[in-house]
Amino acid sequence: PPLAPTLDRSPTDLVLLDGGAKAVTTNYTSDSASLVDLNSGQVLGEVAVGDKPFAVAYAAQSKRVLVTNSWGNSVSVVQVSASGLQAVAT
Repeated sequence: PPLAPTLDRSPTDLVLLDGGAKAVTTNYTSDSASLVDLNSGQVLGEVAVGDKPFAVAYAAQSKRVLVTNSWGNSVSVVQVSASGLQAVAT
């Protein structure tokens, strides 16, 4: 599904990547996760996840993040790459 065309993402959690140069955030009101370059402030990618994502954890060895979806009673698996995010499963 396309992402919500709103500026308000309401981030609820984040995990730092690449020694603190990047972060993945969970965005409660847009049902998405974002990859952010913290040095430039640019959003490198955003991907739809489940309903009302709340928390995120990083599995460094597989370069994946796990996103808990509070209203969806589910966990989304998202692949992290240098240029963005790709949904693997929910």
